Amino acid sequence: MHRNRGSALKVISLLAGLGVIVFLLDQTLTPPPSSRSVSTDGTNRTVNLAGLVATIDFLQNELVLKQKALDKATKELENMRGKSKTQSNKQVAVADTPEEDSEDDDGEIRTLYFVHYQKVGSSLLTLLRNRIPSCTLKDWTCFGTHGGGVDAFMAKDGKDHFPFTVKSMNLTHLTRNERIELENCNGKFHNCQERVFHCSYKKCKHYKNKVTMFRNPHKWFNSYLDFVWLYFAAQKKPLMRMYGNRSLGIYTPKQQQIDFTTGTKNVTRAMEVLRDDYVFWGITDHWSTTVCLFHCELGGETRPSELANTRSLDKHPFKTAEDIPKNITRPDQVLKNRTDWVEKHLKNDLDLFHNHLMPQFKARAKRCKCKL
Repeated sequence: MHRNRGSALKVISLLAGLGVIVFLLDQTLTPPPSSRSVSTDGTNRTVNLAGLVATIDFLQNELVLKQKALDKATKELENMRGKSKTQSNKQVAVADTPEEDSEDDDGEIRTLYFVHYQKVGSSLLTLLRNRIPSCTLKDWTCFGTHGGGVDAFMAKDGKDHFPFTVKSMNLTHLTRNERIELENCNGKFHNCQERVFHCSYKKCKHYKNKVTMFRNPHKWFNSYLDFVWLYFAAQKKPLMRMYGNRSLGIYTPKQQQIDFTTGTKNVTRAMEVLRDDYVFWGITDHWSTTVCLFHCELGGETRPSELANTRSLDKHPFKTAEDIPKNITRPDQVLKNRTDWVEKHLKNDLDLFHNHLMPQFKARAKRCKCKL
């Protein structure tokens, strides 16, 4: 703050000095009437030209020097204001804004950020990691559940599995900082950070090269509700009693897909945000087509890992409703008709998905010759 004030005063002082010099030049180049008058004896009184020229040269040199000093001081003040604004923005932001450019002069993408709504495809993180040059270790997402790994208590052997643990990937020799650098690709891959893993568009719109995924609202709700049910059933907690008391209010997300991903519930505005502020979006229900489109539109080659499901529950102790202990309330005992619930509560998502996203998705697939 004090440095900004000092630079501002310097600019004001230099401006005042310039004003004085310009005034003196004006006075020197425009002699008063008395110096141009005719003497009583009839001879013209002339101005001392040598002195006048010397004065003009001196003032012009001073003007040049002052102007250079003014330009320098103004630039310093602008730089300080810019740094001050950046510091302020960093304090307000949920996560630190990446300072690097999203693209170099060669057009190569250096960073990507997934605006990640729940249950729409953690596997996309594999594509992002494979595409970012600074991610030296490919074919995985993040360590732990953030990358799509099954929770330890949900796996039959009580452990996380490859490629979601340091041990399973033979990386135990790394220090904690080295692991973080590996996971975050030296500051270019931000989705593994817990505070921004499921960060909405409004809170994390400052990230460059945003991508996202959408899912058919009916399929999304089935997946979400069943996963949460299995999650709590694995811990032997009577989840559905809490659901019943609050009409599914506790464990359903506060925002619809459209609002979380675009910051609006207006379908027209949502499509404008996707067009103007995202570099890519895909459809979870058409995964192989999404992978094809990703590389068609953002470059890079498809790797086998990108077609694998990182959220597979093959190791899950509960695979069917019959496996769930009888004391755990079934979702359908509380919610008699899932279809009706979606039609009532997710109208904007349904409109966006069926009437806007899918037609565009099909057109993009046709343009890129991706099988749908």
